[in-house]
Amino acid sequence: MLIPIAPSVPAPDPMDGEPEPSDAMAVQAADPNAWPAPDMRLLSPDLPPAPPLPLKDVLSPRAAAWVAATAEGAGAPADYVLAALLAVASAAMGNARWVTIWPGWSEPPTLWTMAIGNPSAGKSPAIASVLAPLEAAERPLRREAEDARDAWAKSAKLAEVKAEAWKAAVKAALKKGTEPPELPEDARTGEPPHLPRLVIRDATVEKVGTILHAHAGQNVDGHVAHAEHDNPAQHDGGRPELCAGPAGTLGAGGAARAGR
Repeated sequence: MLIPIAPSVPAPDPMDGEPEPSDAMAVQAADPNAWPAPDMRLLSPDLPPAPPLPLKDVLSPRAAAWVAATAEGAGAPADYVLAALLAVASAAMGNARWVTIWPGWSEPPTLWTMAIGNPSAGKSPAIASVLAPLEAAERPLRREAEDARDAWAKSAKLAEVKAEAWKAAVKAALKKGTEPPELPEDARTGEPPHLPRLVIRDATVEKVGTILHAHAGQNVDGHVAHAEHDNPAQHDGGRPELCAGPAGTLGAGGAARAGR
C-alpha cells in the first residue's frame, strides 16, 4: 500500500534513494500533521541481491560441501537446497526428538520453509534433489502397503457377502421371534491399510490433515489443523510440498515453491 504524501511535503526523487532521517524529522517538526516521506526504494523494479549464504558457519564441513555440490548439480542457488534440506531433516527427525525451551514448554523440530523466486530460478530442481532420498525410501514402503491393501480389498468383498447373509439371517430370526445371530467377526471389513506418504504435493489443508492423522503416533500439527480452509498457495501460484518422516516418528516439515 502506498502512503499518500501531503501537499506540503515534496516527494523525493526515486533516484535519490532513501530520504535522510534529518529531512523527515524537519518536515515533522514543521508540520506535525504531515505524512512522513515514504521510502521510494520500495517502488524500484530492481531487487537487491540476496545476502551471502553462510554455509560454513551453520553447517558441518561435510554438510556444507553436500549442499554446495547439490546446488551446483541442480544448477540452483544453494539457498534453495538448504531450505529444502532443513525441512526434510526436521520431518525425518519427527517426534523422535523434542526441543525444551524451558520446563513446561517443548516443541517438535518442525520447520516450514519456502523457496521464493522468479520462474526458472532453480526452485524445483533444488527441492527435487533434496527430496530424492525421501522419495526413494517411500517407494518400498508403499509397495508393501499396496500389497496389504489388495489383500484387504479381497477380504472386504468376502466380508460384505457374509454381512449380507447375516442381515438375511437376522430378518428371518425376527420373523420367527427367535434371538437374532451376532455379526460374525469375519463379516467386518475394518479400515483399509494406510499408504505411507513421506512427500505430499499439491494437497489441500484438509487432505494434509487426513494424511498426517493416518500416520501412527502423529497428532495433526497445529499449523495444519488451524490453517484457513482455502490454501493461499493454490490461488497465488505456489505449489505446496510437504515432507514427513516414517510412521511413528512423523514430522510435518515442509518445503514449498512460490513465485510465478
